[in-house]
Amino acid sequence: MIVQAVIDGKPYFLDATDKFIPFGEVPYRVLNGEARIINFKEESSWVTLKPKYRSSLNINSSLTLDEEGVFTGSVMMIRDGLLATEQRKKMSLTNEDGYLENFEAKYPNLEVDEYERDNLENLDKKLQEKFKIRLEMDEVLGNKIRINPFLFNRIKQNPFKLKERNYPVDFGYARLNNFYLSLTIPENYTIVNLPKDKAISLPNKGGRFILKTVKKGNTITVLTRMQISKKIFSVAEYYALKEFYKQIIISESGYIILEKK
Repeated sequence: MIVQAVIDGKPYFLDATDKFIPFGEVPYRVLNGEARIINFKEESSWVTLKPKYRSSLNINSSLTLDEEGVFTGSVMMIRDGLLATEQRKKMSLTNEDGYLENFEAKYPNLEVDEYERDNLENLDKKLQEKFKIRLEMDEVLGNKIRINPFLFNRIKQNPFKLKERNYPVDFGYARLNNFYLSLTIPENYTIVNLPKDKAISLPNKGGRFILKTVKKGNTITVLTRMQISKKIFSVAEYYALKEFYKQIIISESGYIILEKK
């Protein structure tokens, strides 16, 4: 059961069971279609429950490769909507030191030198995390360095494994993930390989994925944009959704290969 409050003629849906959601938002588990508004003075009615805020994750990274083959730089992660709610819940499970230990364990080649977070308790604003990092790659082959540039939030496994599906796929809410990396390399390195550009779309405007790499001077930029634009995908759309994730996994398996002159 949730509550509808009408303030200045505008309805707000409230759920007091989750302390990490902002005012007017409801938890992910509540987004299961239509709700019946029980009105004891007027006729009851149905309403479709939708998220109040747009859910997004934006990751902006800037790294520089030094002469010793070590990447250093900064990472900014900004979450909004229910993606911010999920992250706040994870952060509440441990203190900051424990959180960073888990973060470094998830990315074994990465060390966090500095860290700060903003709007952890201000639920109406976007959750921001700022990292100063050091990345030392194990994949050094002679005078070549190989790095997978999709450092964070990379999709490695397809969540859709069934050959056939007899019921719709419900994402709960639409979401948008943006990843941007600017990589500066020394003058004595040449670029041997870059991930291939990719652009794919789901049918019925269900979503899209874009990967683009640009080389300009001694700077490489990598941009990905992955968007799920609707909540529910029908049984007929399952195969396209499965292939969509398959192509993302292939695209994000590409490497930047650098060779020292």
